[in-house]
Amino acid sequence: MEIVHEPPHKELTFFARAPLKLRVADQPDVVIDAWCVSGVCKPEGMDVFPTRGTLSIPFQGIDLGFPVKLSADASGDFYAFEDLTVRQREVLALFHSNLLSGRMASTQDMITALDTPVDLVPMGETEEEEAAATAHVPSRAFRLVKALLTYLAAAVLIFGLLGQSVILRVMTIPTVQARVIAPEVTHVSTAPAYIDKIMVQVGDSVARGDTLIRMSDPRREGRLDDARRALNDKEHALTEARALLRKHEATYPQVLETLEAQLEAALARQGERHIPGPQADVDAIRAAVRALEDGRSLRSGDYHDIRADLVATRNARKEDVRRAKRAVGIAKADARLLDIKAQVAGTVRDVTALQDMHVARGTPLAVVEENAPRTIRTWVDEAHLTRLAPGMTAQMTVPTPEGPQQFEGEVLTVVAGVDESAAKRGFGLIVTVATPPQTQLTPLSPVDLRIRRAWVPEWIH
Repeated sequence: MEIVHEPPHKELTFFARAPLKLRVADQPDVVIDAWCVSGVCKPEGMDVFPTRGTLSIPFQGIDLGFPVKLSADASGDFYAFEDLTVRQREVLALFHSNLLSGRMASTQDMITALDTPVDLVPMGETEEEEAAATAHVPSRAFRLVKALLTYLAAAVLIFGLLGQSVILRVMTIPTVQARVIAPEVTHVSTAPAYIDKIMVQVGDSVARGDTLIRMSDPRREGRLDDARRALNDKEHALTEARALLRKHEATYPQVLETLEAQLEAALARQGERHIPGPQADVDAIRAAVRALEDGRSLRSGDYHDIRADLVATRNARKEDVRRAKRAVGIAKADARLLDIKAQVAGTVRDVTALQDMHVARGTPLAVVEENAPRTIRTWVDEAHLTRLAPGMTAQMTVPTPEGPQQFEGEVLTVVAGVDESAAKRGFGLIVTVATPPQTQLTPLSPVDLRIRRAWVPEWIH
């Protein structure tokens, strides 16, 4: 199809008697009194009519202008428009028809004329295009074979996919939202306390009993300080008791020397007087010397009597110190009970505690993943209750950076419950599957898991 656009013939067009202006650069404007859609009439008395300029059409107090090119006919009185665009021609035709009909052009009509599609172009094919379209046309037999092969490949593809889905449905039990679960232990605060120091970071390996977070309570710390002050006082009293005992024991040689001097003096008096009275004094002094050397006390207030009191005081102070140390140990243990210690050996996966923060009882502070194999947890519809049992084989595909990897696992537990993370809400079966040893799986990573039915042989995958 070929579309040809031709301007209307001037003899078949009514001339409008309304002034138009042709604006020409560096020349006065030319007022055109007679014109039609195909062209304009040269004003009377004008010798040279310009063939190029800007045609100005009055519209509601403003002028619509567009460049025009004119060419004279054989008579030289009529100049036809050349190379008008569709929009220019539509605007000119709208103004012409409204003048002839006696009504004013509306703004909507003018906008419609301006929105007219662009110039029409020929839509016919060239000889080269027709030749290229008919060149190298395959034979009918070839097209028939090609169509049959195409339909056959499509059928194999469609029925192959459907058949694979049917086989998987028959041989395996489908699961929903299978994901990797790590054996993690969340450590929480046992009482309201302040976080003094965080001892670990994410990724650190810890042993059971290692301190993860140091915590303190002002009341418990106050009791510990009181116990330590009491211990200090008791130790000071013990030091004084020991000093008094050592000072008293240092007088032993002097006491012995005094008794020996008294004994010699008594013996001398006995030899001079030769009377029985001094013999009693000699015996008493000798008994005192023997008692002093044997560590016995003969009367109240002597050396060993005072030493016994000092020893008893020292021992009492020792017992006070022992009890004070025990009280300090109890207060310290009570204060250290607030510390968060690793309940299992593993790797720190998360630390939510903040330095110098006050936490309430039961606030999660750290998560430690136990050094144990990770498992797969999935949700199965309760319709498969009688077909599931621990020990069944599960096939799993795990996405990795190197590509999908396939493993086989074993069903560990089958319990009833609601898996809130599953797409299908409601009661069902929560199945836990053991992963193969030495398998590195990221916690919470998705897994394509299917449980092999009990009647399927092991050699069928």
